[in-house]
Amino acid sequence: MNYELPKGSYSKGLRVLSFDPGTVNMGVSCVELRNGRLHVLCSAVLNYPIHDIPLLSQQRLDFINEVQAWIDCFKPKGIVAERFQSRGLRGSTVECVSMMLGMLSMLNLPFYFITASTWKNAYQRRFAIDLKDIYQEINVVPHILDSALIGCYGIEQGTHRQISFTIDSIIDDVESVSLIGYTK
Repeated sequence: MNYELPKGSYSKGLRVLSFDPGTVNMGVSCVELRNGRLHVLCSAVLNYPIHDIPLLSQQRLDFINEVQAWIDCFKPKGIVAERFQSRGLRGSTVECVSMMLGMLSMLNLPFYFITASTWKNAYQRRFAIDLKDIYQEINVVPHILDSALIGCYGIEQGTHRQISFTIDSIIDDVESVSLIGYTK
């Protein structure tokens, strides 16, 4: 991995591991609900997403090992990921993302897969924002912010309640705990 996961003990709150899938930039975050507040504990872009079906045997091992390192570090109670919808893309992206989602669903953790429009529309309405504008202003890869917001949405859905937080607080968390630098 091109990053090092933090050392320490994480046992205070409800945590999920959340993903914004892609074959090149696959955002990952660990989001925690603690004392009624959402916190992003760590975020990055995976080093080993599956991107080449003929190399699936080796890429599968690298992908699973990287995800398992996150699970071992943070001990999440579940996985939340965005379902990939092609919107006209051609090529193997849809297949590769579908394979990764299938692998995530087999990691002995509860999982919840949602469409981009579900969580994005909910948060854009709720916070009166346009995420496209925010992507231009943040100091992390947009996939990282999306993975954190997917985690927030997953926790809200899993607990059946709306949790009070601001987009700015999640951006601040993500920017301070991202394990990778950002190049615009």
